[in-house]
Amino acid sequence: MIGEIRPSLPSVAVDTPEMLRAIWGSVTEERMPRILVIDNDENVGSSLSGILTAQGYEVYVADDGSTGIEQCLTGAYDLVITDFIMAEIDGIEVMHRLRKAECDTPIIAMTDADKTTGRYFCNAAERLGAAACFYDSYHPEQLMAAIRKVFDTATERQGSVGAALSCSLAATPA
Repeated sequence: MIGEIRPSLPSVAVDTPEMLRAIWGSVTEERMPRILVIDNDENVGSSLSGILTAQGYEVYVADDGSTGIEQCLTGAYDLVITDFIMAEIDGIEVMHRLRKAECDTPIIAMTDADKTTGRYFCNAAERLGAAACFYDSYHPEQLMAAIRKVFDTATERQGSVGAALSCSLAATPA
């Protein structure tokens, strides 16, 4: 369904911060990190959601770029993972609009495009401040390492990931 936001339920129980800390080494004090996945391919969104919720993250999936932007600007997420290639609003435009709205939530961008196209998108994503970028083929371990790095950096910068970087529509320049 286009425009749907789906909270994802963990498929593996990681029900305490201590359990997540034992797995990843760093965790919030009061709640699990919130991740927004933006991808118009339901299979990819579901797969990422399963991987991330199994690690104890609170995951929400937006089915298109427009919904993802709206959700990110009105919610409090610790990380956004966006696909590049989506109908209507692609991942580069998602990143551009979020940065224009002064949203500093870390973003990981990804695509299954070939190397030439993937490099093009990743160069653009890096210019927009992507924390990481993946293209062609990548392994879940690489994605999890990038997520861990984002949260470790946020913990060093803020003292905890639990204080999500929130964005506001009011911050959007006129």
